Amino acid sequence: MAVRAISQTNERIAGIIQQFLVNEDTVRVVLEELDILYRLRVIETFISSTYGRSVTSTIFVKQPPQSTLTILIQGIHEICENIHKELDTIHTKIKNHRMKYFYYMRSFDIAGDMEQLRRHSAVLDRRWQLLYEYTQTQGKNVSPKQPDIQNDL
Repeated sequence: MAVRAISQTNERIAGIIQQFLVNEDTVRVVLEELDILYRLRVIETFISSTYGRSVTSTIFVKQPPQSTLTILIQGIHEICENIHKELDTIHTKIKNHRMKYFYYMRSFDIAGDMEQLRRHSAVLDRRWQLLYEYTQTQGKNVSPKQPDIQNDL
């Protein structure tokens, strides 16, 4: 019952987020920073593999079924690629700026690029933590902890 409720709620959240990603730039930046869609996908996959439930969310059905570990690793790879692109963009802007006459007297703005880099770095940290926590739960009981009757007596 709870697994189905989580899955249904995830589907509704994903639908709302998709509308924001298309229509609203300000909200899109925050949603990307929070990395909600990625985490919902990890949750759906974990529920599917742990409890034998099929993924019902239309946002995730389009993608081929994968293990939770695969999705976690792909997510880290994806954000690392984004960080690489940001660093490359910043490097190119600095290099191009230094090619200009009197570059040392001119200013240039990379504040937006640096902010995007900070956001990507925070997402990488969260995804890495999520992978670490997932690997720690493997081989352990993932159901809620049962009270230890021996110690309670």
